[in-house]
Amino acid sequence: MLSILDRYFLRELGRTVAATLAVLLVIVTGSTLAEVFQQVANGSFPASVMLPVLGLKLIDGLPDVLPLASFVGVLLGLGRMYRESEMHVLASSGMTPAGPLRPLLLLGTVLVTVTAIVSSWLGPWAARTSDLMVATANRSVIAAGLDAGRWTDLPGKGGIIFVDSLSGDGTRMGRTFLSMQRISKDGNAHLRVVTAASGRMYPGSDGESRFVSLRDGWQYDIPLGADNWRQLRYQRNDTSLSSVKRYDNDGNPLQALSNGALRRLDDSPARAELAWRLSAPPMTLVLLLLALPLARQSPREPRYGRLLLAGLSFYLYFMLLLLGRAQISKGHWHHWSSLWLMHATVLALAGWMLWKQHAPRRSAPVNRVPYASGTADSRAERHRPEPASNSAVAARVAPGVDGAGQPEALDVVSDSSTSQGRRPGKVRPSRFRSGGFTLKRVDYLVALSVIGAVLTTWLVLTGFQAVTQLLRQLVRIGKNGYTLNDAFFYVLLTLPRRAYEMFGNSALVGGLMALGGLASTGEVTALRALGMSRLRIAASVAGAVALLLAGVVVIGETAAPWGDQQAQAMDLRMSAGSLGITSSGLWARDGNTVINARRTLLKEQAGVSRVELGDVRLFTLTAAGQLSRFEWARRAEYDHAQWMLQDVRSTTLDPQGVHTTLMSRQPWHSNLDPKVLAQSAIKPEHLSIRDLQRNIGYLRANGESPGSYEVALWARAFYPVNVLVLVLCAMPFAFGTLRSGGLGKRIFIGMLLAVGWYFLQRVIVNFAIIYGIAPMLANLLPAPIVSLFAWWYFRRTA
Repeated sequence: MLSILDRYFLRELGRTVAATLAVLLVIVTGSTLAEVFQQVANGSFPASVMLPVLGLKLIDGLPDVLPLASFVGVLLGLGRMYRESEMHVLASSGMTPAGPLRPLLLLGTVLVTVTAIVSSWLGPWAARTSDLMVATANRSVIAAGLDAGRWTDLPGKGGIIFVDSLSGDGTRMGRTFLSMQRISKDGNAHLRVVTAASGRMYPGSDGESRFVSLRDGWQYDIPLGADNWRQLRYQRNDTSLSSVKRYDNDGNPLQALSNGALRRLDDSPARAELAWRLSAPPMTLVLLLLALPLARQSPREPRYGRLLLAGLSFYLYFMLLLLGRAQISKGHWHHWSSLWLMHATVLALAGWMLWKQHAPRRSAPVNRVPYASGTADSRAERHRPEPASNSAVAARVAPGVDGAGQPEALDVVSDSSTSQGRRPGKVRPSRFRSGGFTLKRVDYLVALSVIGAVLTTWLVLTGFQAVTQLLRQLVRIGKNGYTLNDAFFYVLLTLPRRAYEMFGNSALVGGLMALGGLASTGEVTALRALGMSRLRIAASVAGAVALLLAGVVVIGETAAPWGDQQAQAMDLRMSAGSLGITSSGLWARDGNTVINARRTLLKEQAGVSRVELGDVRLFTLTAAGQLSRFEWARRAEYDHAQWMLQDVRSTTLDPQGVHTTLMSRQPWHSNLDPKVLAQSAIKPEHLSIRDLQRNIGYLRANGESPGSYEVALWARAFYPVNVLVLVLCAMPFAFGTLRSGGLGKRIFIGMLLAVGWYFLQRVIVNFAIIYGIAPMLANLLPAPIVSLFAWWYFRRTA
C-alpha cells in the first residue's frame, strides 16, 4: 500500500508531467499546423481533411514528445521541492535518499506503458490512416480546393474557378466558369475567360499532375482597355489545375508499417525503424531516473540553470540515439540491441550522479599547532589576527589546559590563498553601470519570469477567445452545408488575429504577475539591495516583452490578415452562396452575370458602414455560356436605391463584331445586397500595413479622404510602441502595492489599466477625427500622456 509520502510525490509529479505534456502538445500543434497549412497550400491534400490529418500527425508524434514531457515534468516538480526546501524538511524527518524512487518508478511504469503502446501500435496506425485519407481525397476535384457553388483560387494561376455542381465522387463537374489575369509583354493586362457546360478531373501520367477537361464551351482573351478580342469555341479544353506535392508522411514510408511488417522486411531501414520504436519506452524510463540527480538544487540557485543543463543532456542523449539509428539503417550495426547499450550507459551515468550526491563527504583537513611550542614572540606571531579571506575564516579558540595538565592545541583552518603568500580576495557586490546597459544574469532572471508569465496569460486569454468563438460557430452547424470541421477551421483562421489583439493585455497582466511574484518572494528586494534600480528592472521587463512583440508584429502582418480574409469568405458562403472573396478580389453571381471587384473598401458615413467597389468587371453570359457583354468600371457605389457605376467601358459582342461605349456614370441593376457586402468587407483595423497603404493610395488618387484607413494605418504603426509604453506604465504598481497583494489584485489592476488605456485611445482618436487632427498625431498622443502620469506616480512612490 502506498504511503502518504508516496501519494504526495505521485500527485505532484503527475500534475507537473501532465502540465508539461499539455504545453509541449500546444507547441507541437502550432508547428504541425503550420506544416499542414503549407501542405494544403501546396496541393498535397485538400482543406476538407486538414483537421483529421492534423490530429493523426499529433498522435504519430507522441513517441517523441512523451519522453521529453516526462523528463521535464519530473525535473520541474522535484526542482520546485528542492527550491522550497521541501526535500530538506522530508530528509530531516527521516526520508532516505531513495525515498522519491518508489513513486517515480510507479509513475514511470504508467508512462513507459503509454509510450510503448503509442510507439508500437497507435503511431503506425495514425500514419497509415492519414496516408489512406489523403490518397482517397486526392482522387477528386475537391483535392484542388474546388467545391460546388464556391469561388476558388487557381493555384499558381492568379485566377478563379467556379462550378455550380459536382458529382458524388468529386470527379465530374457541371457548368464551369474560369477566369485568369496576366500581364503581356507590352505591359497591358489581359483576361482569359473560359466557360464550359461540363467537365471532369483526371490525373497526369506522372501521378502528380491534375487536369480538368472542360467540354462544350467558349474561351476569350480580353485586353483591358482595347477591342482586339479573341473568341474561340471548343468541344474539349484541358486545363492544368495544380500539381500534387507528394505527401510522404515526413519522408519515411516505413513509419506507417506495423511491427510485424517491419520484421518480415528484414532489411537495414526496417531494422532501424523497429529499433527506434522499441527504444522509446526505455528512453522514457532512463530519462525519469536521470531527472533525479539533475533536479537537486539549492534554494538560492538560479531557477532555470538546471533546466538548461537538463535540456542539453536530453538533446545529447537524443542525438546519440539518432546516430545509432542511422548506423543501423546504413547496415553498419546489424542488430537493434546496439541502442540498448546507449540506454545502459546513460542509466549508469544517472546512477553515478545519484551516488556522488548522496555519498558521505570527508571533512576539511585540520592543522594541529601545539600551543606551548616556540618562544613567546612566535606564539604572539602565531595568534596575530589575520585578514579574513573570501574562501575561509580562521577559527580562533582561547587557549586552555587539557585534562593531563598539558597546554591544549588550537584547531586552525588554513586558507589556501593566504598560505601561498597571495592576497586574499575581496567580496565585490554586483554593480550596474549607469552610463550603459550591459546584460547581467539578473536581467535573464527577470526576463525569463516575464516571458513565462506573459506567454501563460496570452495562451489563457487567446484560448478563452477561441472557445467563445467556437461556441458561437456551433450554432451555425447544419445551415448552408456548414459542418463541425468548418466551425473548427473558422476558429483556427481567426486565431492569429485574436492572438495579435490580446497580446497587449497579456503583456500588461503578465508583467504585473511576474514582478508581483518576484516581489512576494523577496527577489525584487534582493535585486534592489544589489544596486539594481527600478528603472533597470523595468528595462529588463521591456526587453523581454519586445522579444515577444517582434514575433507578434510578424503574425499581425502575415497570418492575421490572411486568416481574416479566408474567414470572411466562409461568412460570405454562409450568408450568400453566390459570393466569395479570393486573392483576385470579390466574386459574385447575379443571374447570368458574373461580378468581380478587385478592391472592396469599407467606409463610415454618419455612423453607417457602406461598401465601395473598385476596379469592377461584369461578365454577362448567355444560357449556353457565351460571353455577350463585358463592362469594366473604375468603381461602383450604392446610391440610395440602386448601384451606380463610374467611368465605365462597356463592350458588347455580337455576330457583327465588338462594340465599345464609354460613359462617366451608368446605372447598374443588380440584386447585390449592400448590407451583405458591408459585412463581407474586412475591417480596416484587420488589414496589414501593406493593404492599408494600397487602399489609402487608391482613395487619394480618386480625390477621397482615406478616413478610417489612415487611422488604422497609424494604429498599426504605433502598436509596438503602445504595448511597450503600457507595460512600462504598469511597473510602478508592481514595485509598490503588489508585494502585499495577491494574484487577483494584480489582474484587477492590470485590467483597470488596460480598460483606461483603451478608452483614452478611443477618446483621443475620435476627438481628432471630429476636429480634423492628423491621425498620426492622434495615435501618438496617448503614449506620452500615460507616460507622464506613470513617471509622476513613479517619482512620488520612489
